[in-house]
Formats: sequence, structure tokens, C-alpha cells
Amino acid sequence: GRCFLQRDLKRGRLIIIVRPPAAGAYVLDIFAKPAGKEKGSSLDWAANYAVESSFGGTAYADFPQTFASPPSVSVLAPLERVLALGTQSNFAVQTENAVDAAVIIGGKWHHLESKQDGVFEGKMKLN
Repeated sequence: GRCFLQRDLKRGRLIIIVRPPAAGAYVLDIFAKPAGKEKGSSLDWAANYAVESSFGGTAYADFPQTFASPPSVSVLAPLERVLALGTQSNFAVQTENAVDAAVIIGGKWHHLESKQDGVFEGKMKLN
């Protein structure tokens, strides 16, 4: 996707990063579900923003895919979904209450090093 949500657990905020497909004017609509609202119910409109972009993304500008719902892990790096083989990449995630985090490359698990504030980091070569 071209919109990426990142939870800043330390500061208690949500960061929205947008990569439009081309230069131009866009509207970013945000919907949210209040705490305690029944699961599966529709989201309420929360805000919209006018976005003026002077550039657009490439065909490979999508963000990484995440699988947690609700998002309990924030991907900090890399923020590109397609990574070049043979290069080294820094990986970093932030999560609450985790004791371990890993990146799987070619079926092999690479455990990330635990840092402070629920951050796990590691540098790996992509084979």
C-alpha cells in the first residue's frame, strides 16, 4: 500500500506516512474506531487532510506488509516493501511486551537484538 501507519509507543502517538502514486492533489481520509466499540462494526470518520505532492512514488514504493490486527508491532525500518538482493538492510521494529523478534529471509530466521523501549534491531544481508 501507499499509506503506512506507525505507532510511536514511547510518545503514545500514531504516525501516518503517505507515498502518493504521482504528483498532484489528494485527500487523505482517516477513519477510526473508539475504544470499546464492538469488533466488526464500521469505523467512524475522524478527519481528512488535503495533501499536495510535488512528486510521486515508483512502482516499488509500497510499504512493508504487516499482519498484526490491531497493529501491535510498528515497523521502523526499512520502509520499502521491495528490497534488492545482495544488499544489507537495517531492520527495526517496536512492539509492546515482546521478548523476541525476528526477520525471515529465504526461510531462515534472523533474530533481532533487543534494545530499549520495546525496539528490536538487526542488520542483514539479503541473499
